[in-house]
Amino acid sequence: AARVGAPPTVVAPAPSARSATVSADELRKITENLRKMGGKRPAKGASLRRALKSFLAVEPGDPSIEVALAGLITAGVVALGAQSEVSYPRLGSAS
Repeated sequence: AARVGAPPTVVAPAPSARSATVSADELRKITENLRKMGGKRPAKGASLRRALKSFLAVEPGDPSIEVALAGLITAGVVALGAQSEVSYPRLGSAS
């Protein structure tokens, strides 16, 4: 049997290889998820980042978490205070 060449190598991206971009649709879904949480919305920056990690299905420390957070702040959905407290100006009362 003649050997034509080496078998092709298939390289799958690592789970954390997600690009550090967050689409407008993803931001809309995150906003809706935060709205649905009501009084159980994250109150501190660290817990909000954990929620974003979950919503985006990424690993801890993934840059898309900070991209999403920046997008939410720019859209006025989330505000971070001096003591890392989180408020949700566009989502109304958390209670």
